[in-house]
Amino acid sequence: MSLLPVVQATAVDGGYRISSEGSPFVSGVDHCSWAMLSGRAPDTRAGVAPEWNFFLLPSSDYRIRDTWFTAGMCATGSKTIVTKDAFVPSGLVLKMSDLRDGKTPGSAIYRDAIFRTPYSYFAPIAVATPMLGAAQGAYEQFRKWAKTPKAHDGPSVAAKTSVQVRIARAAADLDAADLLMRRAVNVTSAPEHYSPKHLARSLRDFARVSELTVSVIDTLLALGGTAAFNTSHPLQRAWRDIHFMSAHSAVNTEKNFAAFGHMEFGLGHPA
Repeated sequence: MSLLPVVQATAVDGGYRISSEGSPFVSGVDHCSWAMLSGRAPDTRAGVAPEWNFFLLPSSDYRIRDTWFTAGMCATGSKTIVTKDAFVPSGLVLKMSDLRDGKTPGSAIYRDAIFRTPYSYFAPIAVATPMLGAAQGAYEQFRKWAKTPKAHDGPSVAAKTSVQVRIARAAADLDAADLLMRRAVNVTSAPEHYSPKHLARSLRDFARVSELTVSVIDTLLALGGTAAFNTSHPLQRAWRDIHFMSAHSAVNTEKNFAAFGHMEFGLGHPA
């Protein structure tokens, strides 16, 4: 799925004709049979703003342009899709407003809460969760490596008090991030679950998880020394990937914290 609304869409009988010179960041596109592209479809009614829609189309209707040359997250293969004058029937069009409000067509058919989950709630999970997992994996790798005796000075890295103190802080931060994530992803079917205040708290927590994992991986890489920057070392890969994911707008600290602050002071959700 490409979230950026760059598709040019024209309403026709039974659906839309869409074209895009470059819908970016379509992760895993080399393995997909279908893709969702985003664009604003003009409304024929006077004074009505174009509506943000997602268009589902088969791989036969688009080509892939390899634009994914990045310092991190290389394995996602988030390349660019190009399409020209492809027809998308109305049944394969999804309104962003429905996705945002958790009122998609699937919510009327299926009872599970995931089909009624607002997009702004579950989208950050796809970023914060792998960040936490990568940091936890890096922590375990460092913990095992640090116990190995080093020939040049005798004792292991783990025997140093300064390392023990810093690793304790990193472990506590990981536990805090894990607890925040578990609370946030504890999806229930209760109507109040998706209240603006609850959503603001969850977005705050996702951003805080991002901050904590960045802090942890920075600590681990520093403790690993120059050896950790070797391209074959797993710590540097986790460091690159976590920093890359932290730049995603879904876990943007200023935006998500401000949303919570507005709600906390009774100012409503920021525009």
